[in-house]
Amino acid sequence: MIACRHLLPLYKVLEDPFCGSVLKGEEGWCLLTEATWPQVRALAGADADWLTQHQGQLRAEEAQAQSVPDRDALLHMDVRSDNVIFDQERGAVLLDWPFVCWGPLSFELVYFLLTLEAQGAGPCERYLPIIRDVFNYEISPLSWRCMLANAMGFFAVHGVKPEMSALPRLRQWQRDSFLAALATYRRTVID
Repeated sequence: MIACRHLLPLYKVLEDPFCGSVLKGEEGWCLLTEATWPQVRALAGADADWLTQHQGQLRAEEAQAQSVPDRDALLHMDVRSDNVIFDQERGAVLLDWPFVCWGPLSFELVYFLLTLEAQGAGPCERYLPIIRDVFNYEISPLSWRCMLANAMGFFAVHGVKPEMSALPRLRQWQRDSFLAALATYRRTVID
C-alpha cells in the first residue's frame, strides 16, 4: 500500500472497472436478490434478524464509502496473507495485482484487517494501533463504519455465489470474511 498523491495520473491508467464498482458499493448489498437473501441470512446464523433489520442502513453506508474524506492511496484490492511473501533481500512482497486502482486508504486497510480476522488472527480492531504506528494514519469512525458495511456487502453477495473449480477456496474465504465483517461491525459500530 502506497499513500502518495503524485501517483494520481496513474489512476486513469490503472483503474479497473471492477474496482470502481466495489468502491462505489455496486458489488454488494444492492446485488442481493430474493433468491440470494435467504442464503446470506443462513450464513449470518444468529445475526440473521439483526442483518435484516439493518440492511437499509448497511446499504446506505456501503454507498457512502467512496465519498468519505480519506487519504488517497494506490490500492491493491486483494491484500491478504496468501498474496504476501517474505524475501530476505526485499522484505514483504505483495503479489497478484490485477485490480490495482486509486482510492481511500481505509478501504484497503479495513479489507485487509477483516481477512486477518477471518483467518483466525483475532479481532481486527486490535490491529488499529499498529496501523496508526506504521502508516501514521487513523481510520476515522465514519470510514471504519462505511468500509465495514462495504466489505460486508461485497463478501455477502460473492460468498453465496456458486463455487468455482478454478478457485476452490475463494467462496469459503469470502464467507469467512463476511462473518468477520459482520462480527466486527456488531462489536465496534454503535447504532
